[in-house]
Amino acid sequence: MRRTVLLTIALAASTAIALTSCASGGGGGSSDSASPHPGTVVWARPAAIDGWEGDKCISSSGPTNAVVFDSLLRIQTPDGSGLVPGLASEWSYDESTYTYDLTIRDDAAFSNGDPVTADDVIFSFDEWKAGPISGILYASVASVTAVSDKEVQVVMAQPDTFLPNLLAWCNSNVYPADFAGMSRDDYFANPIGAGPYVVSDWSDPGGTTESISLVPNEHFWGWEGETPAVTELTIETIVDPSQRALQFQSGDIDILEQVDQATVAQIGEDHAVPTLPSINIGIVANTLAGPASDPVVREAISKAIDRDSIAGALGGGTEAATGILPINVPGTAEPTEPYTFDLDAAKDLMASSGSPDGLSMRYMYDPSNADSDTTAQILVTQLAEIGIDLELEPTDTATMNGRLADGDFDLARSGAGAISPTIFDPIGLILATSYVYSGVDATVMTDNFVTGTSTTDDAVVEQAVVAIQDDALKQNGYIGVIDLATNWAAQSYITGFVPIQYMVYYTDKLGFAE
Repeated sequence: MRRTVLLTIALAASTAIALTSCASGGGGGSSDSASPHPGTVVWARPAAIDGWEGDKCISSSGPTNAVVFDSLLRIQTPDGSGLVPGLASEWSYDESTYTYDLTIRDDAAFSNGDPVTADDVIFSFDEWKAGPISGILYASVASVTAVSDKEVQVVMAQPDTFLPNLLAWCNSNVYPADFAGMSRDDYFANPIGAGPYVVSDWSDPGGTTESISLVPNEHFWGWEGETPAVTELTIETIVDPSQRALQFQSGDIDILEQVDQATVAQIGEDHAVPTLPSINIGIVANTLAGPASDPVVREAISKAIDRDSIAGALGGGTEAATGILPINVPGTAEPTEPYTFDLDAAKDLMASSGSPDGLSMRYMYDPSNADSDTTAQILVTQLAEIGIDLELEPTDTATMNGRLADGDFDLARSGAGAISPTIFDPIGLILATSYVYSGVDATVMTDNFVTGTSTTDDAVVEQAVVAIQDDALKQNGYIGVIDLATNWAAQSYITGFVPIQYMVYYTDKLGFAE
């Protein structure tokens, strides 16, 4: 069962996360000092959410789910270096019995006023495990029982250090037992959560003009008896990036999600809210058919990529990749011999390959942001130096994912980003996506995932991660290119907006400058 978990452990982190590239800018604000709509915060995003069901919480729902729901644990802000209490005020792990004990905070309550109890947590675990999309993530949970009304014991089927990170994901929303007497459909249309806000209106759900209005949950534990400064939070879907930027410039939008280099240039760097790079963007190669099935060609491609040049062209917040795993994630480690740019070696490899006179290859990517398109154009030039004629195939993400699944590609833009503070999060995503698409041998990665998530020994973890990196650089089924940051933008009068590099932020501290 554990190996089955490995191949789907990162379904919570959609491929869309890895395919989206964001630029970084400076912090601070501009000369505007007062909100044009006092008490209200308007947050714009490029796509509708996936609904409120935790099982469907992938990239487009990650930041929004934490507005309505709370999780047992949270990610520490602002550095994202670990976990802190959420609905659970305490937690501990017994390595000898593979047992987690969690204590629910006394003041935790749902938006209908009911307290959060052990029964709610047990019901939620059952719902998580039954989920058709991400239920496999919880397959290692052997049992969940109530020790008292506010205490829960979780027994794992084998040694485990991954569960706490999972309990901070949006897949692990805590629901009221039996959905508070509502049907499943009615509940997720009008969710009752233990997070800071409550949905008051939801128009065009899932559409290109989706709008969600939320008001404070008066029972939320995080208010600590105080009245929140934000009396209404509105989440607007605006597909056109130029329109998002224009409305931000006019003051109609307070917070922008997914800010790329072009948007930073339009709105000004003083509005950008950068995070640390924690998304590795690279190239997945079809090792089962076509020209990329030649391992010598794949190695030549890797050595022909001038990663520093690409990172420099994309600007701040982008770094040249040294391996296939993102940086700035706890537990990460570089390969024994990081990527190097060696054009002469790349040419020699091509000369010794099955295509010494050159070849044509297709490169598929989503061009919806300037950074992705810029990278593609640079790759055309760089690979031409070793006799590879790279044909660009820009396409939308949905079509791209379908073609990847069908094996209808030579090379494609892909990658992995962490959504919690552990390197085994993006490793799981690569196992579930890039390695599946490429057809590369996943044995080393799978075995070391098991090893790394079954120990608290940092030396063993590092050894497992290095082994994964080294094997990936040997096979070149997935070739790392750059490390990116996820960036946002906020008006200068907004306070308490502290996003972290894991595609999430907590809205309970939002407010306005005096």
